[in-house]
Amino acid sequence: MSNKKATKRYSFIYNNLVKDSKDLVGLVAYSIYKQEKIKYIRYFEKSKRRQPKTEELYEFYIQAQNRIDQYKNIAASRVNEFYDEIYRLHISDIKTDYDKKLFKSRVFGWGAAITQSIIGSLLGTIIIGAIIILLLYSRYGLEWIIQNAINTYKTTSSQKIEQLKK
Repeated sequence: MSNKKATKRYSFIYNNLVKDSKDLVGLVAYSIYKQEKIKYIRYFEKSKRRQPKTEELYEFYIQAQNRIDQYKNIAASRVNEFYDEIYRLHISDIKTDYDKKLFKSRVFGWGAAITQSIIGSLLGTIIIGAIIILLLYSRYGLEWIIQNAINTYKTTSSQKIEQLKK
């Protein structure tokens, strides 16, 4: 007899919808069931002007028992929509961050590339000059290098003076 009272007071819908405390779809399905139950009770109260007795809710429990799969499907759909929205927002944030980084790499990338080219050219010129000086030094000696450098300077200076006079 106590078993019958428990059956009347408790519909066992929760156990049919929710596997365990981590079953998000089941918990949402139970929430949908509870919303419908509240809606049914409010309709009953409005039409009969009183709260339903336990026996009067029995018809609702039978219908709910038959709709277990429907509750689960609705819940799965809502959970999927929720996850889709989270993914959409997350992907939007990732895309925004990526676009900012891409813009910075384009803007600052060109500046860095030009700077690297200039530095590379200067270092290349210095290294080639040093190699030429070392080769000339090994073949002709330091005195010859200095003498030719002075002669080149004098020639270049006199040419500049002549151009200024014109």
